[in-house]
Amino acid sequence: MYDEKVDLEDSLDEMGFIEEPIRDIAKLELPIDATEVAMKVLGGKWKILIARNLLERAWRFNELKRDLGASQKALTDALRELEDAGIVLRTVYAEVPPKVEYELTEVGQTLKPVIRALTKWGKAFRAEQDAKSKE
Repeated sequence: MYDEKVDLEDSLDEMGFIEEPIRDIAKLELPIDATEVAMKVLGGKWKILIARNLLERAWRFNELKRDLGASQKALTDALRELEDAGIVLRTVYAEVPPKVEYELTEVGQTLKPVIRALTKWGKAFRAEQDAKSKE
């Protein structure tokens, strides 16, 4: 049952999230279970944190690297995967030295309530753990 694949591009289009096809979405083999789909697209150590930062503004690569503390390879891989999934838009400016910025796409912006809920949960969980450690 869970090994069936769904077409994320068609699903997002039907929900009105995209007007143009997502670049390289065919690379993703997605399970049918919605939670598994979310984990496939957003799983890993850096992707949610990248999306959190990009919710507020566009960031340059080195800004993200410095802020998150991610290695160059880990950050590059996560950004490429988010770009391939249509979550992040990479813009290269014709300047010397080259300037590259990352920002959330319209689909990426739909993560705002998800990230806010995770942040709220994290604060509550941490407060509970801090209270337990003081006992």
